[in-house]
Amino acid sequence: MLLAAPLSVLSVGGVCLLGRHRSGGEGVAPGVTAEAIRAMRLEMSEDEVYRIIGPPFFTYPTSYGSRRITLQYTRRVLGARWYPMLWVHLEDGRVVDVYAKKYVRWGTDDLAVYMFHGGVPVGGEHLELTFRPPTPGVRCGGWLHRASW
Repeated sequence: MLLAAPLSVLSVGGVCLLGRHRSGGEGVAPGVTAEAIRAMRLEMSEDEVYRIIGPPFFTYPTSYGSRRITLQYTRRVLGARWYPMLWVHLEDGRVVDVYAKKYVRWGTDDLAVYMFHGGVPVGGEHLELTFRPPTPGVRCGGWLHRASW
C-alpha cells in the first residue's frame, strides 16, 4: 500500500520506532561548517579557534599528555545510520591537528574525511557532504518524526 500523506513516526521514551535518518548536521555544534574546518591553521590559539568555529561540545585532555587537549565539536547520534565527528587538538593552547571523520553503519565503522596535521591538509573532498547544514524536520536521535515515503 502506498501512503499518500506524510507518516508520523512514533517516539517512545526518546527512541524512534520507525523513521528515516536525516543526513548530516545531527549532533554538530552550530558553528561547524566545511568552510570553518578548512579555516583552521597550525598554531592558532584556542580563542582564535572559538572565533572561527565557536565553542566545542566537549573539551578533554588527550592521551598524549597533559599539555594536549581535544576540542570535540560533534557528538554521537544514537540510532543514526551515519554521523560526523570533528576534533581539534591543541598543545600548549595552540592547534596541532584537526581531524574529521564520518561514522557509518550505525557507528560500527568510520571513514576519514579530512586531516590537518603538520600544516598540511589531507582530503576534504567530502567535507561539504559530511558537515552540511541540517535539513528541517522534527527529530529524535537522528531520525525524522515525520517523513514522506
